[in-house]
Amino acid sequence: MAAAATARRIGKCATCIAWREPHAPLRLAGDLYSKHILYIDSEADFGMYQDQYDRKGQLFINYTSWLKYADRVRPDARIAIYPFKREFQTGSSSTDVQSGLSTVCYHPGYDVPEKECWYINMGAVDRSFFDPDSVIRASMR
Repeated sequence: MAAAATARRIGKCATCIAWREPHAPLRLAGDLYSKHILYIDSEADFGMYQDQYDRKGQLFINYTSWLKYADRVRPDARIAIYPFKREFQTGSSSTDVQSGLSTVCYHPGYDVPEKECWYINMGAVDRSFFDPDSVIRASMR
């Protein structure tokens, strides 16, 4: 009988949980990482951050999603305003902790004209807003 995955609370975050599988899954030949630990928040629909270990078992890469909890993606939002607070991903980073090199991605990027970012259709816009031609026109403003 297979053992179930276990979870443990991490830090002071009430909803942050680290899941650990009881035994290693089958691995692909040539996989760069020996182990992945994925940290998940109950309010998010994706992994908050992930630690990836090299073949020697040493921490190699840390991936982090940077989030905020609000009813809009930006304080000056005009379109994407929700009737409840939710998590918005404002950026992500990947750090090679062995070399100190890091990459960062901002959501939305600094050089994009549309700053309100991700839209969840809450009735603030109609279906034509999501039409491919409308999306293309909006990207060219």
